[in-house]
Amino acid sequence: QRRHLEGLAFAQSVPDLGRGVLACPGRRDRAQFIAAWEGPITVVSGEFDFAPGRAERAATAFRQGRFVELPGVGHYVPVEAPHALAAVVSEVLAATG
Repeated sequence: QRRHLEGLAFAQSVPDLGRGVLACPGRRDRAQFIAAWEGPITVVSGEFDFAPGRAERAATAFRQGRFVELPGVGHYVPVEAPHALAAVVSEVLAATG
C-alpha cells in the first residue's frame, strides 16, 4: 500500500500538495459555525487517517452530522480514493435534492 500512496502523492504537483498541507493549520476555531449550522453535514475520512476519531467527533458536533469512513484509505481521501469520495458526494447531493 505504501507504494500505491507514494505513487498518488508523486502524481500531484508540488504546489497542489503544498496548498493541501497549508490549508489546515491556519484555520480558526469553528465552534460558532458548528453551533449555528442547522443543515446536514457529511464528514468523510479514511480508515488509516493519522487522527482516528477526530473526523467522527467533528461530524457528531453538528445537529445533522454524518460520518463516513472509507476503508483502506489514509488522510488524503481525494487523492487516494477519488471515486469513493465522488460516490459519497453523489449520494449526499441526491439526498439533499
